[in-house]
Amino acid sequence: MNYVPSGCGLFAMLRKDHAHKIPGKYIVSGITEVKHRGSDRGAGYAMFNLNDNNYYIRAFSNKDIKKDLERLGINVIKSYKINLNGIKDRCYDVSINNNMMSLEMINNELWNDKSRIYSYGRLNVMKGVGYPEDIARLYKIEELSADMWLAHTRQPTNSPGNLPFWSHPFSSFNVAIVHNGDISSFGSNARYVESLGIKSLVGTDSEVVSYLFNDLVNKNGVLNAVRILSGASMDLKRSYKNAMLDGPYSMAIGYDSGDDLYLIAMVDKHKFRPLYIGEDDDYYYAASEISQITEISKNALIWPLPAGSYFIASMHRGIISGIKGNINVSFNGEYDIDASGIPYNEINNEIKRLNKNSVSIINVHGHKYIGMGLRNLNIKIYGNPGNCLANVNDNNNIEVFGNVLDDCGDAMSSGNIFIHGSAGDSLGQAMSGGSIYVKNSTQARTGIQMRSYLNVPYIVIGDTFGDYLGEYMAGGRIIVLGNKHTGRFIGTGMLSGKIYINGRINHENIGIKNDDKRLLMALKTLKKFDKNIKINDYIKNDDNLNIEYRKLNNEELKEVSMHVKVYDEHFKTSYINKIKNRFTIISGKH
Repeated sequence: MNYVPSGCGLFAMLRKDHAHKIPGKYIVSGITEVKHRGSDRGAGYAMFNLNDNNYYIRAFSNKDIKKDLERLGINVIKSYKINLNGIKDRCYDVSINNNMMSLEMINNELWNDKSRIYSYGRLNVMKGVGYPEDIARLYKIEELSADMWLAHTRQPTNSPGNLPFWSHPFSSFNVAIVHNGDISSFGSNARYVESLGIKSLVGTDSEVVSYLFNDLVNKNGVLNAVRILSGASMDLKRSYKNAMLDGPYSMAIGYDSGDDLYLIAMVDKHKFRPLYIGEDDDYYYAASEISQITEISKNALIWPLPAGSYFIASMHRGIISGIKGNINVSFNGEYDIDASGIPYNEINNEIKRLNKNSVSIINVHGHKYIGMGLRNLNIKIYGNPGNCLANVNDNNNIEVFGNVLDDCGDAMSSGNIFIHGSAGDSLGQAMSGGSIYVKNSTQARTGIQMRSYLNVPYIVIGDTFGDYLGEYMAGGRIIVLGNKHTGRFIGTGMLSGKIYINGRINHENIGIKNDDKRLLMALKTLKKFDKNIKINDYIKNDDNLNIEYRKLNNEELKEVSMHVKVYDEHFKTSYINKIKNRFTIISGKH
């Protein structure tokens, strides 16, 4: 199967206080695992070592800028250069003063000559045009070690990729960032940065975020800086409204405070870009895909970062903010396939070669597409499969003893999927038949575009769910047995079908609510606006949804109990005793 690039890939590692420094080969291995997400248009690495009293200035420039630095009172201790394609990467070890803003002034001059200082501070950024392994060879990354690493592979979207200026990571003093997505608030964010006196920008959103975070962390500390960027700080929202990020993104930020190192991971409020957090005995991880982490640590705890959330860990203090969750996978007995060492997209070929009706697979770590193109099989998976498990499922019964990644069960028409852990984003997207049972939680957009065709499809969830449950649902049933409700925007755009949720749901979490004040302001900007017309004449809330809170009727009890019994049988639970509770029942009016 040919893989089409699906956006940038990122990877980050931070060692724990007791652990040895992280070998460069680990960061290279992790980012190369998602080479398919990027292209030959850019890759790079950021290296942090705490208590490294050296300061580094790095510049892409064909001329030596040593005299320019000395003119600012910066003492250059030593320098060296690396020849890239058409430009030189110059590194200066320096004794630094407090005149760092002057470096930005130099950039105004250098940028006119297609040169640029792209990194300065205690960290070391190494990047260029090429794939991750190309840049790793160029800078001999595998011979280095660090307390914290960031890495990136690039698929350009809004800026060129023919020169290294636009490659990640981006840096501002002791801050570096790697990013996947598009920051739609770039205009207001750039104006905020320019108000700080920084006028020379290469024109990419990722660079602006590095400047934003450097300013915010110096003024407000790590936690508040993250809360401002993510929009989680209501008390600081007015003061820093132009510093808040909007748009689809996932990112990892590294920060050297001088006495500690911090790894920060963030995703946007709708989680349009994936991001996973990992932890083992020695390291913390942030990755675009689970397989990046399991490539290095088979026993790491791994969990998806929920929509609109962030994770903060420091080398000395451990996890400062962020939830944890995973399922331990163990297997004793006979098996048919050991997935260790099998490429991520080759499991199905191994299954076909066996020519058996029932197959057991062990050591599955991020393998993609399992079950696609197969039919009428019983497949047991021990581990954590990657994206696109059982897509277009054709009467296969698949049981997973672990967690599954995004896009599981897309467009499936028949068969069953049992997940003894949690599921990522977009579970059961556009499914038209069959059933999916999840013991724990699901992430954003579960059941999006679900519809009925020949049979009614079902999704049963044992615990919590993410935002946009049943979005644009046009048929089928979603049953939520847990009562810890976390998701918002339930049933947005729903046309038909039913969602049963154990317990009472706040109506504010159903559908998308209109911000009347903002809408009114927008309408008043029109050339013609009749101020006497009520706002509700323009747009209304939730008119397409029926929302009830009650006990199930006899017909509903029969339908729901049939699937809850199957759930209980597989997961050894007793939810059947709860179906006589009151449920929030959401259905479309169409």
